[in-house]
Amino acid sequence: YVNIDSTTTQPKLSITTGSATSARNYQIKVSYIECNNPMRAPSGCLQYFTGTSGTMQSYNFGGGVQLQNQRYLLCIRRKTGFCGFQLTESQTSAPDPFNLFPAINTVLTSCTMNFVRAANNHFAASTIAAIVGGAATPITVNIPQGDDRCGGVFGAINGETTPGALQSSPGSPFFVEYFVADANLAGTQTGFSLDFVQTPCM
Repeated sequence: YVNIDSTTTQPKLSITTGSATSARNYQIKVSYIECNNPMRAPSGCLQYFTGTSGTMQSYNFGGGVQLQNQRYLLCIRRKTGFCGFQLTESQTSAPDPFNLFPAINTVLTSCTMNFVRAANNHFAASTIAAIVGGAATPITVNIPQGDDRCGGVFGAINGETTPGALQSSPGSPFFVEYFVADANLAGTQTGFSLDFVQTPCM
């Protein structure tokens, strides 16, 4: 999902490929969503999930290589009677369902180059990608702060070897932030595939 500025030029999608001469085929569906449509994603949400459960993946996860220079929100539409959500590693082995930089599992302030963050109630202004005036343009939005996860295991403490669950803070927005620095090592991580489930109000 991308926000567009309807008062200027039409948005444009550009695909940059390598120098190899292999044939490439694309099937791309484009749908416009009305401003008052309930299916419209909140501002700044690049991926939007509307079910009580599902799977969220970083772009190119199926290709087995994490893309560089990424920062975007994955958002969940809150259902009536649900006040939070929980994240766990998907039950798949190839590609690795959670493989971020650095190789050792770390959490919180140790995750600076590459992380998945579940939102809490604190916000800070941050710059993410958006489509404005037909071109990819950085915009500043209030990004929810929260618990960061990185490394090779979706764990809760540094050096964890067994995947665990991450529960969103009570009353927090249903957002997950994903960040990959452009200086991250290329082609050495797979990204993530995480299952989410909304949790009922207590």
